[in-house]
Amino acid sequence: MSGGDSSGGQLRCFSSDEFYPGDVSIHSADDLLRFAPYSVIAGKLTVSGPGVVGLEGLECLEMVGGQVYIGETNLLFDLTGLDGLHTVQGEFEIGSNAGLQSLAGADALSSVGWLSIYANANLGSITGLHALVSISGGVGVQDNPSLPTCDAIALIDALETAPEYICIAGNSPDGCAEMCE
Repeated sequence: MSGGDSSGGQLRCFSSDEFYPGDVSIHSADDLLRFAPYSVIAGKLTVSGPGVVGLEGLECLEMVGGQVYIGETNLLFDLTGLDGLHTVQGEFEIGSNAGLQSLAGADALSSVGWLSIYANANLGSITGLHALVSISGGVGVQDNPSLPTCDAIALIDALETAPEYICIAGNSPDGCAEMCE
């Protein structure tokens, strides 16, 4: 697999047997460049802080063995750069991102352990998760005042099997009922 890098050249992606064996923390563009060629991160991926303005450079990433946490960013508008990510074995957590408007870029994500999307004031669309068919644990989509409740419910309805736990509450009221079960 090859992806583009921010300079317009081609990025050489490592094969899955050249995985990153631990946890990865990304707080700046320099951190992104250091982990760009990995297709697999065995541990947790944390993306947070005011230095994160985009995820371009992570196009090689296909699987994370632990949790993916994307939070506490102000200038991250979407998830472009995670275009190749298809599996998160732990929780896929998107929380407290002031500028996040959509989950575009997570289009290949098909399987997660848990899904948590919360406190993203400007998140108006989760259609970037249209390929998601499997959530083995639970789902929480809460306190996203710009996100229509019906969109979150449609995401759940499109899954192949119902998650163990579902809580959709505190999003933009649009005629669909909130649910926590």
